[in-house]
Amino acid sequence: MNKACLTVNIPSAVFPHIRNSVKELQTEMLLFLAVKCYQRSLLSIGKAAELAGMSRVSFEIYLSENKIPVSNLNYSDVSGDLEKLKV
Repeated sequence: MNKACLTVNIPSAVFPHIRNSVKELQTEMLLFLAVKCYQRSLLSIGKAAELAGMSRVSFEIYLSENKIPVSNLNYSDVSGDLEKLKV
């Protein structure tokens, strides 16, 4: 799998207050980015889970536990799907 590299500069005065190892911070930042991209409909839930390094089910559980909607469907999406199902 190809990976891109992103460098984030954290001011040295701030880093000690984060109180996480570099690996923990990297994991949390990827999860935060994945959630934000999912919430903004930039990534599907599956791709967001992949970005976070989690299974889809684990990502959905994380969203649910943090009161983040697991579905981005709105009323018109659901009503449109219902129309398609009518015989």
